[in-house]
Amino acid sequence: MARKPFNPDDAIGGLFDQAPETEKPAPVMDSSSREIPNQVEAPARVDKKPPLTPSSLNQRVKDVLERGIPGPLEVVGELSNLKRQGHWYFSLKDDDSVVSCVMWRSDAGRVDFDPRNGDEVVIKGRISHWQPAGRTQFYASSIRKKGLGNLEERFQALCAELRREGYFDDDRKMPLPAFPRRIAVVTSATGAAIEDVRRTAATRLPAVQLLVIDVRVQGDDAPGQIAAAITKLDRNAEALGIDAILVTRGGGSREDLWAFNERIVADAAFACRTPLIAAIGHEVDTSVIELIADRRASTPTQAAMFLIPDRTELLGQVQYLEERLRTVV
Repeated sequence: MARKPFNPDDAIGGLFDQAPETEKPAPVMDSSSREIPNQVEAPARVDKKPPLTPSSLNQRVKDVLERGIPGPLEVVGELSNLKRQGHWYFSLKDDDSVVSCVMWRSDAGRVDFDPRNGDEVVIKGRISHWQPAGRTQFYASSIRKKGLGNLEERFQALCAELRREGYFDDDRKMPLPAFPRRIAVVTSATGAAIEDVRRTAATRLPAVQLLVIDVRVQGDDAPGQIAAAITKLDRNAEALGIDAILVTRGGGSREDLWAFNERIVADAAFACRTPLIAAIGHEVDTSVIELIADRRASTPTQAAMFLIPDRTELLGQVQYLEERLRTVV
């Protein structure tokens, strides 16, 4: 049988086949029969979270603290800034940090000793975050005394040393002048203490002059400035017409008042031969310079009253003496 002649049109799957065209999407037409380019579909929009309010942020901080640091905890440190207002508010500190603390009245009533600033104590309780003020603080349920804090130890050690050396002896103390003409006041020129002294002097006897010596009353530079002021005033008292020296400052924490517990200030006060009165902090505060001074006052106002006579009382004395003279004559 003869082979049929080759016909390329009859070939299937060979080199002469054409690849089928890829189907294109039909163009999109608008109402005016114009072609509109195909649009790429935009990614889905991710909604942002709304901003937090202060209340919600503080609530989160509170939740994280209480879950991450569960109580009860015990913390040891030095007691400072103790305020008893029914509830107790205080700080617990070490050399590098401080923690704000609160103890509710019901818990404070069960404490079996009288805590003082400077005591080293162990408190038990929990850490939390007070939302209304945005303040992290330790809520103490109990407190016990461990020993004396560092500042209190230094204070007691210096007092013991000075007592042995006679710094506190009453027989070396001088009386204050009855009618001072001029008083040197060693304090901060911008503090509340000098305003109290000025107000008291103006009320009692305006004729008494005040010489204000501006010094730092807290911080590293304070002890040197206070000691230098006392020494220079005492050395030049006669030339300056000074009858007494008042060293004073307003209230503050144990740390704020510490300058008046340094040995350099104690030595200057002990060597002073001009009558010296000291009023540091409040009545509950006691400093080394007050123990050495010729007279201690609980406040700047009381110190001014000790030094400056009352003109009303003086007038009464004059009138009394006048009547006595008349009866004699």
